[in-house]
Amino acid sequence: MTNFGKLISKKSKLFQCIFLTLLFQILITYFTVNIANKLDINKYYEKNPIKNIVLFFIIVIFIVTMMNYTESFMIKQLLFISYSIIIGIFLSIMFSDINDKDIIKNSLISTIINFMIIFIFGIIISYYNIDLSWLAIVLFVFLLIISTIMIMNIFSNEENNDNYEKNLSITIIILFSLYILYDTNKILLKYDNNKANCIKGALDYYVNFLNLFTSYSRINQ
Repeated sequence: MTNFGKLISKKSKLFQCIFLTLLFQILITYFTVNIANKLDINKYYEKNPIKNIVLFFIIVIFIVTMMNYTESFMIKQLLFISYSIIIGIFLSIMFSDINDKDIIKNSLISTIINFMIIFIFGIIISYYNIDLSWLAIVLFVFLLIISTIMIMNIFSNEENNDNYEKNLSITIIILFSLYILYDTNKILLKYDNNKANCIKGALDYYVNFLNLFTSYSRINQ
């Protein structure tokens, strides 16, 4: 218990930096969605899902790659802000057909509750010094499978029924809940207290949070 207390105390500044960065980036995304909605950006959106998704991934891969090639905390933050703005624009387009604000509200509440429960569970696992490094390859394989299924759905002309979409969303929720568990364990047991790891941790949590939120939104529709 003493050693774990020392670990939490040692990582407290890192977690503070991670969650402040995470909150800041979520707010950037939120304000971007609101601005994009006011500008009615959806009317400029070309209804070509394949082209737009390819463009989205190119931009995201470029930004994430650039973040890994720079040591400057400020540049990493600026790149993260760019990423959050792009995500906000795509969320605005994605949710343009949702008129019920309760869906967004309930999805956000579900996401926050889910995130906090798994985060606490991740701390408990780390308390027992259980290393979840082995989970990385398992999660990556499942992420690859789900990504492949989603890409195939884009190219498919067949419309999926509601049960299929909900089951896929539930699977994504489970996957990224496990990612929160894995990332929390990694931060506590592997990360040093530095600003580079602050951005890494915040970005990991941001991606987890985003995928939980979009999946809950699809379920609640």
